[in-house]
Amino acid sequence: MCTKGTSLRTSSTRFPFLLPDERRVAPIFLFGYADLAGAVARHSARPAAGLEQLYKQMAVNVLLRNTDDHLQNFSLLHIEEGWRLSPAYDIVPSIYQPGLILQVNGKHEGIGPEDLIAEGRASGFSTARCRRLLQAVVDALAPSWEEVFDRCGVPGEHTGRLREDMSRRFSRFGG
Repeated sequence: MCTKGTSLRTSSTRFPFLLPDERRVAPIFLFGYADLAGAVARHSARPAAGLEQLYKQMAVNVLLRNTDDHLQNFSLLHIEEGWRLSPAYDIVPSIYQPGLILQVNGKHEGIGPEDLIAEGRASGFSTARCRRLLQAVVDALAPSWEEVFDRCGVPGEHTGRLREDMSRRFSRFGG
């Protein structure tokens, strides 16, 4: 699907993530998925489900080279049962920015499967569960990501390098 935005139900309220001491100005590159995982664990009505969803979103961002993964692109939704992590949005693959904004296992660049597994382990998942979740994301994205570019009419001359980079990523991650 190619959409320009996401509408939220009026019965839900969306709040972007605010981490401790948000009032002070800090470089955005200091934060990582571990910070988000801590917020989800503390505030979600269903922390186990929220942590699993965040792990999958992190994998999507790494695989699709979404370098727009800053804190304002993660939100908690308030629903009847309480707070929960919102669905992923604003996923922007890029070849022009070399690394992710949020750290994965302390890194912005050169992120491999072992780094995603380390993040999952820090959230309390077993290595086997991390591998299963990562493989599920790879299996869901690998056969379809190029089709999305084509369906959206993105010219090949604009996506050639990105397509090559993403093909290498999927190969590295088992896709």
